[in-house]
Amino acid sequence: MLPILGLVAQFAPEFVGLFLKSESTAKVVTAATGIIETLTGKSGQDGIDTIVGSPELQVEFRKALMADKHVDEQMRYADRANARDMYKHYHEMQDNVAMVIMQRNLWYVAGLVAVNVVIIVFTPQEYMAAVAGASNLIGMVVNSLLKERQDVVGFSFGSSTGSKLKDK
Repeated sequence: MLPILGLVAQFAPEFVGLFLKSESTAKVVTAATGIIETLTGKSGQDGIDTIVGSPELQVEFRKALMADKHVDEQMRYADRANARDMYKHYHEMQDNVAMVIMQRNLWYVAGLVAVNVVIIVFTPQEYMAAVAGASNLIGMVVNSLLKERQDVVGFSFGSSTGSKLKDK
């Protein structure tokens, strides 16, 4: 596997970023192995050595990797298109959940902040360690509720709206 990754990094450095994800690395290795065998008729280190020794095969290797990358990008685009189509047909539940989040989360946040203030103000001094723990827990829940709202807004006015406008 390492010699193949080295060959890819040497002759197609734009693929190095794919090595950071294990599933991408496996795809690159599988694609490169098939390309090496197709171009040279050899497998393993013999195929790698043949490509390293031939500038013409190096160019062909790079072209084949680029073509394979293009196919992968097309597949990802088709997957996103399918998700957009699914949203068009099955959006009622997602929209209802988003509406509940947008309508209720700020009230939950306000209530939790009020509870936190009451706990801090009315708890005796000897229980301040418990107050700190409760405040931290309330803070984490408040952060999660606000993040949830942010995600809904990002989806609704980011990718979803952009996709709707693009299709019109």
